[in-house]
Amino acid sequence: MPIYGSLTLRARILANDEPAWLKKHARRDYIVQVHLATPRWYSRKEVVRLKQKAHELSKAKRRKYVLDHIIPLTHKRVCGLNVHHNMQIIDAGTNARKSNHWCEWHGELFAEPEQFPLFR
Repeated sequence: MPIYGSLTLRARILANDEPAWLKKHARRDYIVQVHLATPRWYSRKEVVRLKQKAHELSKAKRRKYVLDHIIPLTHKRVCGLNVHHNMQIIDAGTNARKSNHWCEWHGELFAEPEQFPLFR
């Protein structure tokens, strides 16, 4: 899994100046979404650290472990951020089954938005 999160590429996407390789990429929509979900305070160092930890766990357990976004980046109800706080290490099979699903009970948290006023 490549580590997506280039702030330079994010700026190009926002400026409608996508590189040619991205326009032709099979996973273009996902890559664009990841970059749009990457804030300026993104820590590549922390994501690399998690990725290395997943690699070490894979070697130790002889089973593939990957980084997973806890709150999906592509979902009709939510959009998580591409930051290490929103990532967990899980085995590849669980990640494939999870896909971009969001537990329905999480939706209840947002059923009545007035519960969470922006200003008090």
